[in-house]
Amino acid sequence: LSARTEHCLAWRQTGSCSPNGPRESDKDEPCNHRIAVGRSGFCHCRFSGAGVLATAMERTCSHFEESTCAEECRKRSEALQSEGLSEETKVLAAEVAKAASADPCSLPGEEGAPEWCQTNLYAVLAIHCDFALHAPANNEEKNGQENEELKRAYKRRSLQFHPDKRGGSAAAFQRVSEANQVLSDPKKRQSYDEGEDFGRKVQHDGALGATHKEEIEKKYFPERFDFEPFGDPHSDRRESEDRNQKMLERRRQEALAQEAAQKAQLEGRTEEL
Repeated sequence: LSARTEHCLAWRQTGSCSPNGPRESDKDEPCNHRIAVGRSGFCHCRFSGAGVLATAMERTCSHFEESTCAEECRKRSEALQSEGLSEETKVLAAEVAKAASADPCSLPGEEGAPEWCQTNLYAVLAIHCDFALHAPANNEEKNGQENEELKRAYKRRSLQFHPDKRGGSAAAFQRVSEANQVLSDPKKRQSYDEGEDFGRKVQHDGALGATHKEEIEKKYFPERFDFEPFGDPHSDRRESEDRNQKMLERRRQEALAQEAAQKAQLEGRTEEL
């Protein structure tokens, strides 16, 4: 995301209508974007005095005021400097920071997400993707050298991300270990290279859909597959299901926003009486 400001990094979307809910990073917004009613999340800020993670505008789906993170982070920074935050706000901010910090890969900072957060296991170990675990049988020396290449990469990354090292953590160290386990095993590495770790959708009849490799081959080498004059029925059905799911979620969010507005209106009338 771009459009960062002096005090703001971005709006961080969360699910379950709670600022402590699971992260929905695909719905994050830049600092100057107005956050509409019905969205839950928090502003990711940058200023001193707020602990590990600086936040502002921690919101549920029931809030009924639009604002931008650029403005809210600026206000929170001023409030911290003047010690103008209420205890309730401090507690909520601490809870949100604790929940969000549990998954550092979902909160890219000024330099982006940490290196070890990448889904590319070769990048996690900083090793080129065409290294060979097994050389031809008549070249045993080369085989030993290339196995040694992976060992060196794993050792280097393990030391770099060890929990006792600055910048290291248990999550990073575990990620490096998992990458090495996959890439050091020929069968696991082949499965990973072919995309078998990608989830496969379940078809209407209960059978698993195409693998990631099959979908790529079908897209770029359609001549290898049978002709389908009316398109792929499974793909059409999946797209229809996705559209229906998005429509239901949009209606749910609108209903929550309407309910919150009615509640606020009713409270206003009660106060008048």
